[in-house]
Amino acid sequence: MEIVVTFLILVAIVALVAMGDIVLVVQQIRARRLKSPKITVVKEVDEFPATQRFMGVDGLAGIAIDELNKKLCLILDGGTPEQSSRNVVGYGDILAVEVFEDKDPNQGVSVNRILRVELHIIVKSTSTPTHTIVFLDRRTFAYTAAYRSAIKQARHWHGVLQAAADSHEIHATREQEQESASALPVHSVADELRKLAQLRDEGVLTEQEFQQQKARLLA
Repeated sequence: MEIVVTFLILVAIVALVAMGDIVLVVQQIRARRLKSPKITVVKEVDEFPATQRFMGVDGLAGIAIDELNKKLCLILDGGTPEQSSRNVVGYGDILAVEVFEDKDPNQGVSVNRILRVELHIIVKSTSTPTHTIVFLDRRTFAYTAAYRSAIKQARHWHGVLQAAADSHEIHATREQEQESASALPVHSVADELRKLAQLRDEGVLTEQEFQQQKARLLA
């Protein structure tokens, strides 16, 4: 009896894993069908030189990135030109990025079912400040290939966008530091010249010594 029960459990596990793999294959086929024409639109119509791109499994939202010019293209496709948009923003417009997992609230303690995996992006825009890309839109288990592939892709894009935002912040900080550093010597040289002139006037420095020190500062 125990052997039969064990066998049935193994069969059930294999069936669940296979079901998850089938879901993954179906989603990949859908994504390929939906992704290719939309990326063509981004590259040819909008002339956006994408180095990486992804279209959500629902075909409604996607993203492309131009790493050379440090820009993002947030894609929305509502089925008609009126309901579709291409929002191009810079790295500095990225405010927040988050991976969201919607878990089944009715699951048991030992079962981990996932309903959706999404990437939420917030950018500086008054018209479309939020952008949601769907990586998984079917109920599946956390141990299936479908979930593992979806969460891997979502985390990849989270890392890409976070790195883009961080690189902009670092670049902006360096520019501010360079501006501060370039402005500082002007005041320092002027102060030193005033001090040297005061020492010359007080007789501490000769005119020749003053001119030598002045030339050194202005060199």
